[in-house]
Amino acid sequence: MRRREFLSLLGSFLGSFFGGLPLAAPIKSYAQSSAAMRRVAVLMPYADDPIAEARLDLFRQSLRLRGWIDGSNIKIDYYFANSDLGRMRSYAKTVAAAAPAAIFAASPPVVTALKRETGTIPIVFTNITDPVGVGLVQSLSHPGGNITGFGAYEFSIAGKWVELLKQIAPSTTHIAVVKMPQHSTNAKLFQAAQPTAKSLQIELTEANVRSAKDIDEAVTSAAAIPGGGLLILPNPATTDYHDLIVRLAAQHKLPAMYPYRDLAAGGGLVSYGPNVSEDYKSAAIYIDRILRGERPADLPVQAPAKFELVVNLKTAKALGLSLSPSLLARVDEVIE
Repeated sequence: MRRREFLSLLGSFLGSFFGGLPLAAPIKSYAQSSAAMRRVAVLMPYADDPIAEARLDLFRQSLRLRGWIDGSNIKIDYYFANSDLGRMRSYAKTVAAAAPAAIFAASPPVVTALKRETGTIPIVFTNITDPVGVGLVQSLSHPGGNITGFGAYEFSIAGKWVELLKQIAPSTTHIAVVKMPQHSTNAKLFQAAQPTAKSLQIELTEANVRSAKDIDEAVTSAAAIPGGGLLILPNPATTDYHDLIVRLAAQHKLPAMYPYRDLAAGGGLVSYGPNVSEDYKSAAIYIDRILRGERPADLPVQAPAKFELVVNLKTAKALGLSLSPSLLARVDEVIE
């Protein structure tokens, strides 16, 4: 007898024996029939690299804590778009056509593509700046549709990134802002950084990137200007090529500000932003609540509870930078 047929018969027997038990109860309490299997799609804008996998492992762990075990009572389908906008749109169509019970997604281009394809399948997002402004939800407290999740930043954080980079590397007079074209929040973050840059007499230039070649050219160009530095905006391309960016910044001895702790831990000079990993765990909580019958429209969009300033001391020393005691006192984490 084939395994699938055996499981189906076993599920029928257990279903009649345990009739009436709640669908979403932890599987350790009773065996699930094949009919009880729920499908969840995960659509990420970047590659399946170690940072992405670590975050997704936290997502899976959080689901397991709530009784959802991949391959037992839930089936998780993963799609990695590798910063390719065309692939994001194609995957969005594929996911919507499969009609999973819920979708977990990150980044504005991905969630926007999903929104075009479905107005009914529940979507939980993470790492999106201004979800109201980009048209994903009606309001933070009352999303009002099939989409909810966890926000990333207010646009004003861009000015803070410029200010902190100047404090850590005082000789910085020119910052190349590494951003992704056609990324709605990147464009607004760039504009939001301008007033602070002007007040600090720093010139900002746009460095639009999609590929490794683009990033190489952007960093090389920034290094050719005295007093150059980098501001890495959050987007699929800079997430996909984070190792390359960190390596090139070190090679050209450029001070760089990153949006995620993972990148400072991986050799970047400094990062400032929310703990994205925590949002992956929280997203699993929302997925659990949706699978148990709650509606995205009734689950408020959550803002980050805390922003962390992380400095890589080894990288600072390699760049010849000395951090002032007052700055070190504000740092949440120093990586030796």
